[in-house]
Amino acid sequence: QDQAERIFVPVLWYFRRNDGRLQSYSQEESDHIEAELQAGKEEALIYNGKYKILFESLKQVRCDSGTDRDVVRGTWHFQRSDGSFQPYPADVASLLDEAFGNDGEEKEAHLLPLEINDQAENLRNEEVA
Repeated sequence: QDQAERIFVPVLWYFRRNDGRLQSYSQEESDHIEAELQAGKEEALIYNGKYKILFESLKQVRCDSGTDRDVVRGTWHFQRSDGSFQPYPADVASLLDEAFGNDGEEKEAHLLPLEINDQAENLRNEEVA
């Protein structure tokens, strides 16, 4: 597949729902969260200050009650059979960054098939809403 045919999904942020599935934030919220992270902030306020994203612990915290849930920063995604995009786990995304960088261009690093195959069970267990 040449560069023009590839689909690049920007960094998307997700929160883990009560049923364990990942739900993506809107593109606007994801862009805001990512901008705050890139600016070196420790947290990002979203939804008019109702929630904050804590970058060190990767948690979404409800500001009025303190309840929290996990968040995921998706930098590499694969397309599921239903057409939705699923983020790769962080360790797999790191391997992909080493091999291809952020622009999708192949670099000198090589992926070891076993490292990716070991993640297959984790990918099957992760579901995006």
